[in-house]
Amino acid sequence: MRRRPSSRLDDDAGPIRVQQLLKRLGKLNSRNLLILLAKFIKSGLETGFYKIHCEIMSLARFDFPIWLSSQEGAPVHRSTLLAFSLLCLPSISAADEHASAAALEKLRSLSGDWEGSFEWSGARSDKGRMNASYYSTGNGSAVVENLKLDGVPIMTSVYHLDGADLRMTHYCAAQNQPRLKASRIDMAHGIADFTLVDITNLRSPETGHVVGLELRFLAADHVTLAFRFEGWGKSSFERIDLKRLPTKS
Repeated sequence: MRRRPSSRLDDDAGPIRVQQLLKRLGKLNSRNLLILLAKFIKSGLETGFYKIHCEIMSLARFDFPIWLSSQEGAPVHRSTLLAFSLLCLPSISAADEHASAAALEKLRSLSGDWEGSFEWSGARSDKGRMNASYYSTGNGSAVVENLKLDGVPIMTSVYHLDGADLRMTHYCAAQNQPRLKASRIDMAHGIADFTLVDITNLRSPETGHVVGLELRFLAADHVTLAFRFEGWGKSSFERIDLKRLPTKS
């Protein structure tokens, strides 16, 4: 399982990285802060900055002094940082919504039948052949993914939008239903990562369940899925490699 790049500003950024961002903003004078704001609004912000905005709002309110000194000695007041964060929010939300819609459209393009293999690593070890099918439902608002063994669906996932978010409910072979949300979308590189939000029918906290998914669009006819599975204090990873089957004439 590849480690995710540490430089990303996403769900894993954490308060420390946000504090570093705030301190850097605090070193800017008002003119440079406005220039930076203009650049952000012009270029748009990639998925994940909405949560950074929320952390900035929280930290600026509770964890920082009233002002931070600028490079030229003039204080940048807490209210300035809050205004900066609030003004960035429309650009952040628009970027998130665009990325989620683009990812769902990519999922729609998978419609059809696929074949490939699966392989477990970590606490579990198993491998074999696996097929899949994709189709749209709900007047195009959702994409259904069926993962099959010997032609029989054993897991089903449904992808859909929820405002600016891309969400997925996974109907697992473990007989529980994790609900995940995209935490990273980068369609330029064919990346969509999902993290657990909540789960239904979990018999106990120790029961095995999916906590994450890394979806990779490698080509028009090639995708991979990597499920992270946790249970009884151990982690496992199921990597599924799928290639599109030719359309039947």
